[in-house]
Amino acid sequence: SKSSYQRGEKALAKKLSDEKTELRNAATAYDARAKTLIFQHYNSTRDLNSIDLHGLFVPEATEVLQERIVECKANRVTRLEVITGRGLHSRDGTSRLKPMVTAFCDENGVGLEPGSNEGCFVIVLGE
Repeated sequence: SKSSYQRGEKALAKKLSDEKTELRNAATAYDARAKTLIFQHYNSTRDLNSIDLHGLFVPEATEVLQERIVECKANRVTRLEVITGRGLHSRDGTSRLKPMVTAFCDENGVGLEPGSNEGCFVIVLGE
């Protein structure tokens, strides 16, 4: 659209810009739907005190973790098991989610304990 505008083809530039905006909005909606479906897939049978972040990108995982912590606190849940996985399916075999959970807890003053294996943690929300 920029090159069309620079050539003086303003109507075409506007059309292309509008199409780009529509496509970007559609992609955002598809991403949100995918996040919801992935989260439901891994968490539909879990209780409030457990959350599985498998399959989510770091920003998505951060968002659902924040939401779950709020929900846990509202329901007086004191311990939240957070399953991140070990990162075996990540591009380089390194977990992206584990460092996010650790940093999130550090930044928010939330206690963190090791879980039952290296792919999970327990967030201590208070007694």
